[in-house]
Amino acid sequence: MLDATIAAIAPLDEQAMAACQIRLDNLTKPLNSLLCFEQLARQLAGITGRPKPSKALKKSLLLLSGPTADELEAKKTAHLRAAIAAGLAPVSLFAAHVDAPVAVADITAPAGPLTRAQVLDSLAQGLLAARHEVEQGAQVLGLDALTSGSDEAGAALIASMGGQTDPLLLLERQGDPVLCGLTGAILGAAAAGAAVVLDGVAADAAALLALQLAPQVKPYLIGSHLSAHPAHQTALDLLGLPGRLDLQLSVGQGVGAALGMIFINAALHVINDMRTFGEAGVAVAQDGPGALKQSQSVRE
Repeated sequence: MLDATIAAIAPLDEQAMAACQIRLDNLTKPLNSLLCFEQLARQLAGITGRPKPSKALKKSLLLLSGPTADELEAKKTAHLRAAIAAGLAPVSLFAAHVDAPVAVADITAPAGPLTRAQVLDSLAQGLLAARHEVEQGAQVLGLDALTSGSDEAGAALIASMGGQTDPLLLLERQGDPVLCGLTGAILGAAAAGAAVVLDGVAADAAALLALQLAPQVKPYLIGSHLSAHPAHQTALDLLGLPGRLDLQLSVGQGVGAALGMIFINAALHVINDMRTFGEAGVAVAQDGPGALKQSQSVRE
């Protein structure tokens, strides 16, 4: 399953991205003045294959949970799951703001050092959970761990990423099934043609592993925020992704990914609601870089 999934990750649609860039260059604004939002709009065009991605792009937030040997942590996780189900958890409130339903999936594997078979099984479980969300219509998938211990496991993994160690071997040694599941979910979402919004350290560590397994997954990744965890900046630097919101959040569990989706909404607003010079009947630039790219002929 893993090899087939990796083989299914397609390059972004270059024609859609180029057409999107032409529209962006011809919107009634200074050239490149909305840089972050323009970059996101172009990326979403490549992922969706549509030069003008819909404002109604469906989003979902997937949180992965796993076993824990700590009784107190298990109780906290159960309480959080109940709060999410009732729509009362912080992540539920922020996700509702960006119209992203929250799904929780369990990765069933024992905690501790894992066998290669257990790693592959946990990867497959995460892959199938992400694929299910895409089959339900999600084109943008936010990812994070529900259990806080996965952030520490992710931080330890990030610290050991300097060499060329086999990523599956790293997952065996780390022994966190949720990290395996998140890695599989990233690969599965990309193979199904969905953008992946990363949240905290666990999701970023999984993204680093996913990149080692399949470098072509990189264009599907979107950073969201910078948390208070000291390993988060390191992970974002290794991924080459910006943490656009410097929130210094101490809470994870999908809140940062939900907030990061606000940038996606803003990018979709730019490409859909702003008008080109031709649509607005406004004169294009007469000199400077705009004069070389802007035209009255660019319309809907």
